Order: sequence, then C-alpha cells, then structure tokens
Amino acid sequence: MDDADIDSRLPHRSRNVGDRECVIVSANTPPSFSDGGEALHHG
Repeated sequence: MDDADIDSRLPHRSRNVGDRECVIVSANTPPSFSDGGEALHHG
C-alpha cells in the first residue's frame, strides 16, 4: 500500500501479514483552512 485515506471516526488498524519487517510512516494533517483562517468543513 502506498497511501491510505482513513476516516478517523471509524475503528481502524494495520497489521503485517508478511514474513518481512514492515515500517509504517504516518502523518496526520489538520483540517484545511481558508485564506481567512477559518476551518473548511468537507463532506
């Protein structure tokens, strides 16, 4: 898997099902902001 878009409101997890070591790099981003600094709500 190269990337994932996970809805954080739902339970989720990852696991390595292979024989080799797996490294997960995770980056969380804040909500998008408009030019005025107010949060934009998507969906």
